[in-house]
Amino acid sequence: MPVVKVVLLIFIFAAAPLCVADNATFKERILYIESVKDNDAEQAQLLLNKLAEHLPTASQGERVRFYQNQAEVFNQLGLYKQAIEIADQGLTLANSLGKPSRCLQLLYYSRGYAYEVQGQLDAAENDYERGLSFSRILDDQESIASGLTDLGAVYYQTYRYEESIKTLNEALQIAQELQDQQLLAYVYNVLGVLYGNINKEQRSINYYQRSYDIYKSLEQPLEALGLARNIGIAYINSEEHDKAIFILTEAIESVEEDGSEEVLAGIFANLASAHVKSDNGNLTKALEYVDIAERLARQIESPLELIDSLLEKAQILAEVERFDSALETMAEIDELLLQIPHDSVMYVRLRASRIRARIYEQKQDYQKAFELYNDFERRYTSYLTAINKREVDANHLKFEQLEQRLEAEILQKNKEISQLELDAHEEQIEQKSLFSVLLLLCLLTLLFVAYRLVKNRKKLTMATTVDDLTRVLNRRAIMELGPVMLRRSKDAQKPLVVMMIDVDEFKALNDKYGHDVGDEVLRTIANSIRSTLRTDDALGRLGGEEFIAILPKITLQQAIEIANRIREMLAKIHWQVAGAHAKTVSIGIAVQQDMADTFEHLAIVADKHLYEAKRAGKDRVCY
Repeated sequence: MPVVKVVLLIFIFAAAPLCVADNATFKERILYIESVKDNDAEQAQLLLNKLAEHLPTASQGERVRFYQNQAEVFNQLGLYKQAIEIADQGLTLANSLGKPSRCLQLLYYSRGYAYEVQGQLDAAENDYERGLSFSRILDDQESIASGLTDLGAVYYQTYRYEESIKTLNEALQIAQELQDQQLLAYVYNVLGVLYGNINKEQRSINYYQRSYDIYKSLEQPLEALGLARNIGIAYINSEEHDKAIFILTEAIESVEEDGSEEVLAGIFANLASAHVKSDNGNLTKALEYVDIAERLARQIESPLELIDSLLEKAQILAEVERFDSALETMAEIDELLLQIPHDSVMYVRLRASRIRARIYEQKQDYQKAFELYNDFERRYTSYLTAINKREVDANHLKFEQLEQRLEAEILQKNKEISQLELDAHEEQIEQKSLFSVLLLLCLLTLLFVAYRLVKNRKKLTMATTVDDLTRVLNRRAIMELGPVMLRRSKDAQKPLVVMMIDVDEFKALNDKYGHDVGDEVLRTIANSIRSTLRTDDALGRLGGEEFIAILPKITLQQAIEIANRIREMLAKIHWQVAGAHAKTVSIGIAVQQDMADTFEHLAIVADKHLYEAKRAGKDRVCY
């Protein structure tokens, strides 16, 4: 499931006294509000309401500071629309003063955050960039790191992973130099989300754990609660559902005070998802948890959190065969999506499209499911094309900027040489030689930069397409490659085969001997399957112990022979790791029958045959 940045503007309702002298100045009252707002947003709001009576007599600078604090408190209370409106007023006044200030940069950050939570990512990115530019002008290192972190979060939500990694590492370096624990915890958390989005789950969990430990040491329980949620999501994504249930249940039980409805809504939704997916899960509890999540999500102004809860609810209702209720829930999601700009958070729209298709499949309305899967494939392909075009355009822009800079340097050198020609012929020759050297250096620089861009792009491609554990293609990469290979096979008028391969009794092995043994078994099995396949075949890991192989230009009989070779070879492996005995696999095969077949359809058919093999006793091939 896609993961978004967890709200970090969480607050604790502490029992701070509502006391400030009646004769205090406007500035003194603002200072007092700033001292209590992080620990008690509701008290801060009461104080701001009272202070608003004195706004007409306050100076412009004092009014800007009032608006900046009010915007932050509205965000803490989850009142994002009000935060945007008050930030607008503050920015209008602050910009009229004609000079950068700390309040100005914080107003942009606050409004950007409110936009981001509501899914308006383009507006959020614009505000974060403006706030960051003022932070750099003021040389405010802490705010620079904060702004870079906010931008990095927007970048990974819009699938610009290379920019996100670069930006967040710059923020991390500043936070480490400042030795600011609060800032470090924030950066670690966002890095955790980033690596979760590119399927680096273990690295993601490591960053989350660092952030969680810092918040615990700072005695900030609700911030730690948000990190516990992120750790639970990471375990769900790595299909360790029982661990996710344990972490998320423990997090809920640890809440002793009123907290953020937004984070708790997310935790209950994730806990419901883990129960549905776990072999030891409880569907009754899942329905109970998703109802709680929905109720909490409706109390806040974030349509994204409500959509997330409703998507989980729709999936659970389908699992218990309440299909009409599931489709009614999807209809409400469609209404909520109308509130979000079409180009924002596309992953939510794609996820909703895929879940709707899955509901019709479970309902056994295969024609409707087939149409929806086709629609999903079209949307997904179109979106990937748009992303790739944006990356290409960005690289072209980098080269154009570099070329323009080099041309300017060359033009400047030409002017210098022309001036020297008027002085002496010998100096002219010398300068021409110098110019040639400089031109050569400039060209070498251009070639070096181009080489580094290509090299970095290859590294990023490898990082986002290869499964860390088995070194075969990851789920995202193999599911993107499948439609491409099918199209090529259709063009060549050759059949294509999809194999679903699942390791038998793997969960029992994992539970009994631990993940180290399980990981070694998966690595060996992946290597063995890869050695059996042909050069043109593709192998990917869908998750857990399940693999998918795509074999172009092959008949069904040839594919069956390869599948049986894989099965027989794995059964004969002499395992060197403790506790690993002979392992078998079950294999489901689907072959392209006509030109109308899609890759999604072939994968569904192969998965169906895989489960037939499981039900028939395992260690066999079904087609």
